[in-house]
Amino acid sequence: MVHALEQIRRLLKPSGRLIDIHPMDRPPPVAVRLGLHTRRLGYLRETDDSIEYRQADAAVAQVVQNRLFAVEHTREFPFRIHTDTIGELQAYLAEEWKDAVLEEAIVQRAAELLGGPEDDKELIVQDHIHIARLQPVFAS
Repeated sequence: MVHALEQIRRLLKPSGRLIDIHPMDRPPPVAVRLGLHTRRLGYLRETDDSIEYRQADAAVAQVVQNRLFAVEHTREFPFRIHTDTIGELQAYLAEEWKDAVLEEAIVQRAAELLGGPEDDKELIVQDHIHIARLQPVFAS
């Protein structure tokens, strides 16, 4: 990853910027919202324990330490996935988040809660996203 960032720096103009955006190394909570009340059911896991997120953080830290880039701005924000059914969430995960694991206990509890009489209900997964704007550093 460091090599890729070094290559990107060579391609950027001095006025250019690199935007680094990736999920954080925190398990996303899975919840069911029933009307005004939300019940957390557990956490989504990844088969690789989110190692690529730690690797991305380490690569950015390395190029900043090597003074190839300077961090101009950084923040975190939530990314929420909303579905009406557990089947919709499972289909989304199978297509878009292949290393995600939804524990069977969460699947069963979500199906129970979503199968109730309430009209206003949904399943929510909230991932935590890191975004940073990096400026290339060129020797003067």
